[in-house]
Amino acid sequence: MTKTIIAQLKKNKKTFDLLLDFDKYLEWKNNKKIPIEDLIVGEYCFSDIKKAERANEEDLKECFGSIDLEKIAEEILKKGQIQMTTKEKQELQERKRKQIIDFICREGLDPRTNCPPTPARIELAFKEAHFNVEVFGNIDEQIKEALKKIMPVLPIIIQKDEIELKIPISDSRAVQRVVRESAKILKEKWTSDFWIVFVEISSGKSTSFLEHLTKMCKNEIIVNKK
Repeated sequence: MTKTIIAQLKKNKKTFDLLLDFDKYLEWKNNKKIPIEDLIVGEYCFSDIKKAERANEEDLKECFGSIDLEKIAEEILKKGQIQMTTKEKQELQERKRKQIIDFICREGLDPRTNCPPTPARIELAFKEAHFNVEVFGNIDEQIKEALKKIMPVLPIIIQKDEIELKIPISDSRAVQRVVRESAKILKEKWTSDFWIVFVEISSGKSTSFLEHLTKMCKNEIIVNKK
């Protein structure tokens, strides 16, 4: 079942409500890449969504200059407010907290051990550094802020490896998805014998990534680390 939230805008002493897909709204809030029309649940703008009262066309034209739902939604999202319960805000905050921790575990290295930090150690560093996740803050900006704050108590470096892989054609189909999902493709080309691909991957993941590929392939992979 789709979880929904309400976006509301008060304009010209009138109220306009839209029902949004909660998960798609969060994704849109983070990167704005999802089309606004995909956020909207249903086909109408409401004057009171709790009573299922639809906004009339005259009010929409007066306040938005249009009855086009996507244009109306764009202004409501830009100028309005998201109606969320305390529980929903806590859920969103916890979800963002997990995203930040997952990123640091996945991409970061503790230079003292040359190993990725554990989630428990990052949680402790958040507490020691008094880092709090903002409910509606941009996730990328909050990751930067988190790293900046925890550095005095938990030194973390975000280190990347660039790797050239020469994967035999006979194995390329089996491993393509793993390579594309696990690493950033910088460049690739195909020859009659090999799929030659240059990838970027966090240093903490590169060893397990290469071991996994080697196990998946029947033939030998040629690996060159930059």
